[in-house]
Amino acid sequence: SDDEPTSSSSSQTEAKSETPVNSPGSATKPAGSSKESVRSRQSSADEVDKDEAYRERRRKNNEAAKRSRDARRAKEDDIALRAALLERENLQLKVELAQLKQETSRLRCLLYNS
Repeated sequence: SDDEPTSSSSSQTEAKSETPVNSPGSATKPAGSSKESVRSRQSSADEVDKDEAYRERRRKNNEAAKRSRDARRAKEDDIALRAALLERENLQLKVELAQLKQETSRLRCLLYNS
């Protein structure tokens, strides 16, 4: 019937797939040919290149991470130093304010008692 596939097209593909690749009558070279070894050498060279590229990317990333950490630490040190200076200045200003309040109080007493 029309729904069934034709046997001629499927038998042709089966005939092609049944033919061994390395049969004595085939024109291909046996396993281990120079093309295959070139391919394996090339793929191993590609793997070496990929490994080297990966190591280089990792090295650059590690250097960038170290620079980033060093910069962050330097910024934190600067902030800590500035905070210490500001605390010292704040303490000096508090002492000065207390002295000025005392002097103001003394001068008011002098003014009112004269």
